[in-house]
Amino acid sequence: MEWLIAFSDGDRFAWWDVWTRPGFRPVSACRYDAAADCWLFYDVKIGGTRVTVERGDAAEEMLGRLMATSRIVRFVGRAHQRIVPAAWGCAGAMAHLLGVSGAFTPWRLFRHLLANGGQEWRFVEAWPPCDIQ
Repeated sequence: MEWLIAFSDGDRFAWWDVWTRPGFRPVSACRYDAAADCWLFYDVKIGGTRVTVERGDAAEEMLGRLMATSRIVRFVGRAHQRIVPAAWGCAGAMAHLLGVSGAFTPWRLFRHLLANGGQEWRFVEAWPPCDIQ
């Protein structure tokens, strides 16, 4: 499955943020499901995990907000052929979602995805990501 992974610059809100880089604090993911004609948004934060399904204008608004405030990496997730070590936080959740390991901070996940076939996706070059109906 192909995912768009969004790396944003959120506020510091926890003690472990001393190990995160500006621009790489919260990480979220989204993907288009053509069969269901909808967008799936996956967001992991300290307060919990949110999965949202959106269509039409609502999806376009959420995508526009992500594209305007984030660095986006387009990545095809891998099948879980081996055990992916559990990791806490947003980076660990995204690594598990994508079937990759070795990325325990958002910055390391960003670098790992680019080194393993991910492509940085720019708002001005790629909007809209697909036909949104």
